[in-house]
Amino acid sequence: MKTVLKVLGGLVLVVALFAGAMFFFTSGSRDIARQFVTLSTTGGHDEARALLHPGLQDQLSTDKMAEMFAGAKPYEKVSFSSVSTGTGKPTTLEGTATTVDGCMSVLKFELLNEQIVGFDMSPLCR
Repeated sequence: MKTVLKVLGGLVLVVALFAGAMFFFTSGSRDIARQFVTLSTTGGHDEARALLHPGLQDQLSTDKMAEMFAGAKPYEKVSFSSVSTGTGKPTTLEGTATTVDGCMSVLKFELLNEQIVGFDMSPLCR
């Protein structure tokens, strides 16, 4: 019985360490995505665009971003419930953003080397 408890305790410890490591190593990506959501919906289009990968910046001018997010309500709460990462792979984040009045958008981000290479915010709260 003591052996079973030791094995279960070890498994719990391994899972906790893995979850903690995942949380630690993706904190930068989560912060960048959170900043992007906040900046892009509060008029900080230049700053939001600076968080994009240069290839995506080439596709999205500041004016295009301003047009995309025109009339968007600012988000009060941004959280990510799903994180996927691996060596040489983009970090994928999925979550939600909520406005003061309760409107909610689904978020999907892909980041490579702490730069956004793809994003989707839908439906955009207006």
